[in-house]
This record gives sequence, C-alpha cells and structure tokens, in this order.
Amino acid sequence: MRNVFPDAPYMRGYWTNNHYQKDNYETFRESINNGASFEQAAFATHTGKVAKSLGFNGVYLKEEFPHSRSIQGLVEVLFYRDSVKKDVELIHSVKYRMEMQEPAIDLIINRDMHPDLFGPAHMKGVNSELIALDFWKTIVGNELYKLLEKYNYEINRQEFHSLENLNEHHITLGLVR
Repeated sequence: MRNVFPDAPYMRGYWTNNHYQKDNYETFRESINNGASFEQAAFATHTGKVAKSLGFNGVYLKEEFPHSRSIQGLVEVLFYRDSVKKDVELIHSVKYRMEMQEPAIDLIINRDMHPDLFGPAHMKGVNSELIALDFWKTIVGNELYKLLEKYNYEINRQEFHSLENLNEHHITLGLVR
C-alpha cells in the first residue's frame, strides 16, 4: 500500500456526519470531546491512521462545521508530508492573518518552497505572468485562492522576481480587504 502514493505531498480527508461513511467524523468529534488536540483527533480516524502509515506526518484543518440542527457536521483536512510543511505553514499563517482582518498582507513564495514551479523550464525566457499563473495551480495557490474568497480579500499586486546571479527567485503577492 505504501507505493500507492509514493510522491503525493497531500492526502485529503472530508468527513461528514451523514449516513455515508460517518465513522471518521464521529471518531474525530469524540476525540475532540475527550480532550484530544486537533492533530491527535485527525490521526485517530481511520483515514488518519492510513495517512500516517503512508508517511503523512502532519495535518491541516481546512474547514470545520460542528453538527447543529440546521447544519450537517463537516470536517475537511489535508494530511501532508514533511516535505511540504513550509507550504502548510504559509497557508495557516495567511488564514490566521485573514481571520484577524489585517487590512493588507504581503506574501513571498520562495523557490525552496516550490522547486517545480521555479524549475529550469520556467527560468529560460518564460515571462513572469506564466510563472504566476502556474502558482495558482499548486495546492498552496489553490488554498490561498479559497481563503481570498472566504475572507473577501483581493490581490492588488502579483510580481515575479528573479535574481539569476544569486539564484534567487520568488513570487510576491499583495492582498487587501
């Protein structure tokens, strides 16, 4: 089974309390109610145990809506490998800053976070707009886009910087409310 996802950096968990596969949701909520941390509760689920056995050592909470009379319970997580920990920390940091309603947020996405995005094919005469567009196809770009919509932020600046002599490349994003 370990060879099923040898290179996948993330594994998604989407759990509800409806009649279809509610065991993950129930295990998660029960663990939380018994004092477990979010991470402990996520890894206590069946999906979490499988993720751990496949080498996914971290978990990020994307959404949680506890069950109420009017809302079906929902938990959505991303299990991730150590190799993408910086990506997840960036997403988490931006989410926190948006929840705190910071009026402006500047982000720098470095080459060491996304070596594929800043690979040799991109560095040889490709314009910066294409690199920035490719960024939005990554899991980080996709999650940031969802956060922009959820918290009503907009991109007011998107720049690509390349200092070839220093082998330094990064994308700068300016976000405003």
